[in-house]
Amino acid sequence: MSDTALRTAEDGLGIGRTLRGLQQELRVIRVLYHRNKNQHRVATWWRQLNSLKRSVSQVVAVAGKATHTQADLEMLGGMLRRFAVRQARAMYYDFNGVIALGQFVTLGVVLVTALARVWALYGQLGEALGLRPARPAQAELESDVALAEEIGEEVAGTAAAPPAAAAPPANKRTKKKSKSKRSAIDDIFG
Repeated sequence: MSDTALRTAEDGLGIGRTLRGLQQELRVIRVLYHRNKNQHRVATWWRQLNSLKRSVSQVVAVAGKATHTQADLEMLGGMLRRFAVRQARAMYYDFNGVIALGQFVTLGVVLVTALARVWALYGQLGEALGLRPARPAQAELESDVALAEEIGEEVAGTAAAPPAAAAPPANKRTKKKSKSKRSAIDDIFG
């Protein structure tokens, strides 16, 4: 079959669990959206929540299809890239602004948590669909040096000279404060 041949979800793409996670996050985001629309719709971060809801809805709609064409995979890759490059950072800063404001801290924490989960699920979806290279295995990340072995060389340090004794303070003459003249107000209020 050619590259443009139809791919089905059962042919080893492994997106079932990731798709279920995205659907669950979409439910949470929709509940947040519905419950807070009247109060927060004019807030600056609301636009980012709306954008997150639309992005997750679109990805779930495309990834949830029974068959994926090459065009579907390209569209999905574009959505994931756009989210990673353009949208995620702005969403994170705006949602953290809700926390920093201090008035709706729990709402801000839930928004940042939902964004983090969506970010992780998008990464898993991208890896499952082959849109982004898989993360290197942990064994590849470790260096050749054993953990018990010390790296580097010994540096001979010179001991710092103890600080010189503090010089005794010069005898300063203290001026006696002159009495200020009392006014009639001072007589009244003390």
